[in-house]
Amino acid sequence: MLNKFKLKLIRYTFNSHFIGIFINIFYLDRAEVYKSLRKNAHYAKGRLLDVGCSNKPYQNLFDVDQYIGLEIDTLENRKNKEADFFYDGNNFPFDPESFETVLTSQVLEHVFNPKDFLININRVLVSGGYLLLTVPFLGDEHEKPYDFGRYTSFGLKHLIECHGFEVVNYQKTTVGFSSIMQLIINYLNKYIAKTPKFIGWPCQIIIASFFNPIALIIGFLLPKNEDFFLGSTLVAQKVKTVLIND
Repeated sequence: MLNKFKLKLIRYTFNSHFIGIFINIFYLDRAEVYKSLRKNAHYAKGRLLDVGCSNKPYQNLFDVDQYIGLEIDTLENRKNKEADFFYDGNNFPFDPESFETVLTSQVLEHVFNPKDFLININRVLVSGGYLLLTVPFLGDEHEKPYDFGRYTSFGLKHLIECHGFEVVNYQKTTVGFSSIMQLIINYLNKYIAKTPKFIGWPCQIIIASFFNPIALIIGFLLPKNEDFFLGSTLVAQKVKTVLIND
């Protein structure tokens, strides 16, 4: 568990606050993910399970009865994540139909067995419950070697619908010019991350304060092109129960 100040600072890097434009090198991507979840937060009700919750950066968006975080059981996660439960990466430690809502954000790309993962989500959701999911499409390999795949809009919808869900809402996040600029920033940050923090942090702020405003201004002026996008946000409703042998 992290101290309150560090936890608040980490969560701040995931929201869409204006000041992030000038200090957060991941702003162009994370702000759009945050806003897309905020837009769809009304689907969340009852007990919510956040699968791959990390430090629960989106907890404040959801007005639910109970917010429960789940993470893979590792020493690092037990030390640095805000999960309420830990599991072996195979089976969620919950009874069938235990939750009205499941959230999983920027997790599916790390899952090497997406079929079993989605069956687990289907199993713990009540009939008619909602899945809120975000996943990247364009981006660098990260959390190596646990980086499995990227999903087009068509592939993602197909995958979800094959596992007992009906897609009720879908949107692409960080589209057009902003997506290209975020990739450039990520490329630069790969080198900055190798430097000592007293050098890296000022460099990150300089890059953010220079590139983020340019991306937002030019992106606003240029025609929208959603063929280039960083990620997807999807809302799906459970319409049938899917068993492991289906």
